[in-house]
Amino acid sequence: MMEQTRQAVSGRRAGDFWIFWTGQTISQMGSTLTSTALPLLVFKLSGSALDLGLASAATWVPYPLFGFFIGAWVDRVNRKGLMIGLDLCCAALLALLPLLALLGHLPLW
Repeated sequence: MMEQTRQAVSGRRAGDFWIFWTGQTISQMGSTLTSTALPLLVFKLSGSALDLGLASAATWVPYPLFGFFIGAWVDRVNRKGLMIGLDLCCAALLALLPLLALLGHLPLW
């Protein structure tokens, strides 16, 4: 009886791991493609190296400015729900970019 319980629990945990691993792999692939495509889009729209540099700086500046505060807050909330929610928000915002580009409403500030 005890052997069956151990196998059932370990099988369930292995399934949870593969679901998590698959989701994170897809998310990382999307993040990598985004970090490559967005600077190219900025340069194509503006044609300016200065705008490209400002967009790249805007990508990385929030980490040192807000990293400690956000990190302390994340330690106090449900991390799994936060990760899933933020990945869904990121996907929705990134899906909005091609739609705005097709409609001609993609400004570069």
